[in-house]
Amino acid sequence: QLVNARFNAQYPEILAMIDSLGGDPFLCDLALASFAREKLSPTASRTAIIRSIIVDVLARAASEAAQSQNEATQDEFAKALDGLIEHMLAIDEPEPAWESVRAKLGDRAATRLLQLGKTNRIGWVEQQFDGSYWRWKHDRLRDAIVGRRLATLIPSLLIANNSELVRLMRIPGAAEAGAWALAF
Repeated sequence: QLVNARFNAQYPEILAMIDSLGGDPFLCDLALASFAREKLSPTASRTAIIRSIIVDVLARAASEAAQSQNEATQDEFAKALDGLIEHMLAIDEPEPAWESVRAKLGDRAATRLLQLGKTNRIGWVEQQFDGSYWRWKHDRLRDAIVGRRLATLIPSLLIANNSELVRLMRIPGAAEAGAWALAF
């Protein structure tokens, strides 16, 4: 029904893709959106589909943010998001205080994250009486994005600093992101 509602037709390969994702509503919705933009092959392996979904979500978010202004490129938005993730991992806080994000990343990267939050719903800065905090749209989306970044960090950590890798894997909640890293 989801496929019919979204595409007004029966697509056996899409049904197979949904089946390979275990019918997970979160993953299936992202996959169908990526498929509609012709960013993934529904006949690819489950791992390739998941990787394509997350890469597409990030590319779309960075592209939308870059198009909404003339001061930064898509890759600058992606680098700001990677910086946020590294900061989160360093301080063991999935939704850090905005003050700590700005202090660690600097005004330029922090401004990119603010813009990203205004143009896309990966995350946003929530203002509260006791301060502002980075918030993620969805915990599973956060885990997938962090997992993607972990996948790029793990090889160098294995070579240079096993204790840092062990510390990262002991962070409560990082196990999910670690599992997502396997797709990358």
